[in-house]
Amino acid sequence: MKCGTTASIFTYAYLSGLVDELRGALTLTLVSDEETGGRWGSGYLVEHHADEVLGDCVLNGEPSSPHTIRFGEKAMFWMKFSIRTPGGHSAYPHVSTSANRIAAALIRDLESLESLVPATPETVARALGGSDALAGAERGLGAGAAAFLQKVTLNVGVMRGGVKVNMLPASCEIEADARLPVGVDRDDVRRAVERIVARYPEVTWEEGRASA
Repeated sequence: MKCGTTASIFTYAYLSGLVDELRGALTLTLVSDEETGGRWGSGYLVEHHADEVLGDCVLNGEPSSPHTIRFGEKAMFWMKFSIRTPGGHSAYPHVSTSANRIAAALIRDLESLESLVPATPETVARALGGSDALAGAERGLGAGAAAFLQKVTLNVGVMRGGVKVNMLPASCEIEADARLPVGVDRDDVRRAVERIVARYPEVTWEEGRASA
């Protein structure tokens, strides 16, 4: 984030010379902890210094490209799933279901989250669906990027299960990252996940910190 940070500092320094002409206050915040949910970065500032950092508008130097100015960044919805079974030896599959096989089926079912349809405000849909916005996304983020601007996406980033090739896994952990565009209600996502997990009595789940 060195480029975005540098741009923010220079912009802040430039605008400080125009302070008498500005209506309102301008605050510069430089924080870390983004990739782990922001609890000790932006989250800490909002919780402990809200009067100083909250405002009517925020400009974020998050990398995109020279071709687009992104707004309404997708929200993160992190999930952690735990699968527990008795386990056993692979020569005797009748004694236990494999936690890894349950995890594989669960992942396939979780892919249905990507079919959730956002109730996108008309102004946002028009802005993101415009030809210039779509072309900018393709140029700046690579071919195919435009198709995901208004869609839920799911990434299963972590999967841990099993101890040995000839043992039925007794446990498996899955960590997944869903990105929610404007117009997707978190409660709808939670209900969809609950319906999926209900099919698997061996599975429990919880939301990760980044969904806060």
